[in-house]
Amino acid sequence: MLTTTRATLARETIAKIALSDLDPHELLHEVSERVRTVVPYQLGGFAVLDQDTLIPTSCIGLRPAALMRDLVRNEVVTPDVHKFADVSRLVRPVVANHTQDGPDAKPSIRRDTIFAPLGFDGEARVVFRAHGSSWGGAGLVREQGDRPFDEDELTFLAEIADDVGHGLRRSLARGAGTVSEQRAPGVLIVDEQLHTISATGHAEHWRALMPPETEQAIEGTVLAAQGFPAGDSRRRARLRLTTGEWLSIHASPLETSGTNARLTAVTLEPVGLEERVRLMTRLHGLSPRERDVTQLVCAGRSTDEMATELFISQHTLRDHLKSIFAKVGVASRPALMATLSGSAAPGAF
Repeated sequence: MLTTTRATLARETIAKIALSDLDPHELLHEVSERVRTVVPYQLGGFAVLDQDTLIPTSCIGLRPAALMRDLVRNEVVTPDVHKFADVSRLVRPVVANHTQDGPDAKPSIRRDTIFAPLGFDGEARVVFRAHGSSWGGAGLVREQGDRPFDEDELTFLAEIADDVGHGLRRSLARGAGTVSEQRAPGVLIVDEQLHTISATGHAEHWRALMPPETEQAIEGTVLAAQGFPAGDSRRRARLRLTTGEWLSIHASPLETSGTNARLTAVTLEPVGLEERVRLMTRLHGLSPRERDVTQLVCAGRSTDEMATELFISQHTLRDHLKSIFAKVGVASRPALMATLSGSAAPGAF
């Protein structure tokens, strides 16, 4: 059983951390330290996830780089159980797997081929959600011969998941209105071993603005491009830069003649206007209905047109707009459009 006082203190501390002004990596580091006091683990990674593909775009706590690369490959292209995308769909976004669980334990390629050779075994996973989106996740692993993660420990992880999810959302939203003058895309050429063999000057510019521990965002899209057809959403990921601006990462295999080399072109560029608006509405914590209203505002619809299209009264529409303005920190539709598009200084988050 968990020590009630210790678990309560850890939960309260994590709730305060989630309300702090820490950046995403600092927040996850502080959370990981508190989690370890209640749910001991020998190997653990806490990651920011792309909200659509759930590809890890940055991760703290995992070394060496080759281990992180193997885990990203497993997450993106290897059929396996308990991937973050699967866990995110659960009512309680927490799972555990261990060879000592008996006949009900599910086979795990990740456990058997990545963790077991390193002397590890049982794994617990949790996804951090807020407002219907998954913003981060963690994988905790114990050594072979250690006890499985028990129900008390899984309950603790479930209890902190919402606080951490909301904290990550707020942290990622901070400064998200930033739009740099440099808008030109950059291109990387990456080989089959995920090594960058060439890069344009603009690509180096964008990479210099990427936070530490974010190379897996590039590696994940390259692996997806090597394993999935053109148009698959898993070939793309989004990453928050140190400036607060959001970068789109997209990978496409290159046609190579006279060689067996498998090369991939990776394009790095700021997110486009339409994608930016969608992302900003999620970062501000707008409800699905509020996102619908916001999309129509940005499309230039009148009050009558929006009410008719959404099958709601104008009174209800005005209530939605008041809530949207409060969450985004603006006082008018033009200000809302300017903030979401990045054409004006953002309001308060």
